[in-house]
Amino acid sequence: MLRYVRHAVSENRKRFIDTKNGFDLDLTYITDNIIAMAFPGDSIEGLYRNALEEALDSSIRDMRGVIKYLICMSSFPPFTVYKFCKIDLFESVLNVSYTIYNLQNSRSERTYDETRFDAPVACYPFDDHQPPPFETIEQFCREAIEWLNAGAEHTNVVVIHCKAGKGRTGVMICALLVYMGVAKTTEEALQIYADKRTWDGRGLTVPSQVRYVRYFEQHLASGVDYEPPKLAFSKIVITPTPKVFYDYEMRFSIYHGGHKIYNWRQQTCFIERQNDRIIIRMSRGPSITGDVKVAFFYKGLFPKRPLFRFWLNTAFIPIDDATPRARRIRLPKSEIDDAIDDRYHERFGENFAVEIMFEEVEEERESVMSLVGNLEEEGDAGDDQDIELVAVSVHGEFNMALGEGKGVDGEGHQEDGESSTHSDLIVLEGLSSSRELEEGETGGAYVNVTEKRSNQRY
Repeated sequence: MLRYVRHAVSENRKRFIDTKNGFDLDLTYITDNIIAMAFPGDSIEGLYRNALEEALDSSIRDMRGVIKYLICMSSFPPFTVYKFCKIDLFESVLNVSYTIYNLQNSRSERTYDETRFDAPVACYPFDDHQPPPFETIEQFCREAIEWLNAGAEHTNVVVIHCKAGKGRTGVMICALLVYMGVAKTTEEALQIYADKRTWDGRGLTVPSQVRYVRYFEQHLASGVDYEPPKLAFSKIVITPTPKVFYDYEMRFSIYHGGHKIYNWRQQTCFIERQNDRIIIRMSRGPSITGDVKVAFFYKGLFPKRPLFRFWLNTAFIPIDDATPRARRIRLPKSEIDDAIDDRYHERFGENFAVEIMFEEVEEERESVMSLVGNLEEEGDAGDDQDIELVAVSVHGEFNMALGEGKGVDGEGHQEDGESSTHSDLIVLEGLSSSRELEEGETGGAYVNVTEKRSNQRY
């Protein structure tokens, strides 16, 4: 019964099965020294994922037969890293060492005691069904290559896992294949991974994850340092209108740095319908650098579940030749997360696409200040600016002290008497001239000044 449960959870992923020696694990060699596997679960989860206690069991009925089988193979077959490492098979018999790379986010997912392995465990956490922060991809690849090159050929192994050992694991492995030169292109890396890891050739299937592997290939080919430009959202065009948006109100949010920075409620956001398309205009929209996520929802039975979403990185948004200092990207249905799963076009038309337009930001419209104290009004200063409105994203916990303004009382505190909390958005209006934000003591809190404009709420 347990065997059937584990196989059902593995879905299309290949497993290593050795009934003679008791191996039945969600684990696969992608190359001679790159292993993909599922989360090494224990307790209840261990019933259907790679069981940690079972994998750490050092008793093997026919060790000589296992060793003979391994040595006879031209490359090491898929087998449980944990079980063999406990009896030092890697290091003592086959002269192989390994490092585990854990991609799970310990803040939102179950983890395990890393000390239970006789090998180092490196963590590169990011959430399921999304790409990693772009800068971490090259960092991971460099560390993995350094480990692989430290040993003789095929004697050092990298073991990469997330929860299921397919999506997030696939992003990093495909990037590593390109980085190592095993694959010349992203498409070749995707094919290698799909063939080795799955039965049906559906390896890495989330469009944004695939996009980030392509980004990485493009970055390596450019030969320049990763320095993403600052861009501001200006317009999003959706065509044709998703069928569900005819019956329910459309909503969307923009996320940057793990925080929601903009949504459909902003007064600087204007949504209109023209024929069979939706146009979202953002007057001086949010400016971002690097990774950004855009998610669309609808007010229905599941308002918190995105209807579709996508991740982009400003370093790879093409220049719009038709418009000065502008960039744009068009994503067809096949490149939009969740929409791609609508194979029978029940929610999205076959030619569904989203076009996103940005403006290049000439000057800093956002300044992040590390505050070591409350923000205080300093009075007149020679180089102070006139500020009519400042929208501030508050991180940490502290009281505002910026003088009079909408949203704060005359003493500079919030009207409800509560201190600002993580990622709150404070809007200050009607500030007189000669305001300057200085550093002070607040226990590590900081604010992000996002806009300067007159008589509008951000």
